[in-house]
Amino acid sequence: MNHLLRCPGSSKHASQRRGVSKAVTGIAACPCNRQERLKSQLRHPRSSTAEFAQQWKAHENREEKPAMRTLAVGDIHGCYHALTTLESFAEFQPEDHIITLGDHINRGPDSRAVIEWLMERHATGQLTALRGNHECLFNAVTESELNHKKWLNFGGDRFLASYNAQGIDEVLAGHIAFLKNELQSYYQNETHFCVHANACSDLDLEEQSDRMLFWERFEKVKPHKSGRIMVCGHTPQRSGYPKDIGHAICIDTAVARKGWLTCLDLDSRQCWQAKESGETRSFSLDAQKPLNVQERKAM
Repeated sequence: MNHLLRCPGSSKHASQRRGVSKAVTGIAACPCNRQERLKSQLRHPRSSTAEFAQQWKAHENREEKPAMRTLAVGDIHGCYHALTTLESFAEFQPEDHIITLGDHINRGPDSRAVIEWLMERHATGQLTALRGNHECLFNAVTESELNHKKWLNFGGDRFLASYNAQGIDEVLAGHIAFLKNELQSYYQNETHFCVHANACSDLDLEEQSDRMLFWERFEKVKPHKSGRIMVCGHTPQRSGYPKDIGHAICIDTAVARKGWLTCLDLDSRQCWQAKESGETRSFSLDAQKPLNVQERKAM
């Protein structure tokens, strides 16, 4: 019997191919025939039926595990809707390692929800959250080293509003402890390092000053002595696109100022972005111009 007549995908094969030569090609390419060839390759002349069944079952159960991605996320600034939209758009997976670059709080509408999101993923070991200058200011307020009114002017008023609170003493103790104790100054792997603001090119990361790590703007950045690529936030890129100068990339794209929240895959250099309004787009940093940007308007 003609295989195309008994193949589960025969109608599809037949509709796509006309003529004898094309039909023969369809038979060779049919998924059912590929499966039969694979079975014949697995079967050894001396293997028993039971042994072959075990071999075939092992093959069918062998699933390729998703490759772990290392994803850097720029300054969130309390923009929880942009964060969860980005999470869905970039399809964050449990295997991914997420590095948030600091300035998680203030300015945006829901710092509390952002902190809870961070704490949940930090508890699973999936997340490395870095400290930004806004977390430094928060810690200074809790330790009475910064005037409360000055902090409110740095976006602290929006932070308190997300807790329906009038003062720091009304903020959940667990959230305060997380911001004070669980954030890191930097992250590094074999090819990249991540900081909130910047790094002095001729100093190891553990030797960097707080001023450099949390406050220095992304200007006249020199290649780091380690040879690693620096990924940072802090300096808003009003163009809406990350600033890539080869040895350093700034991915703060001003989400709290009606801009974008950016996620960068450190290895593939693919970017995903989301706005607080729900708009999304993606592109590769390797494109000469952002002409391949795929945008989707908020529904």
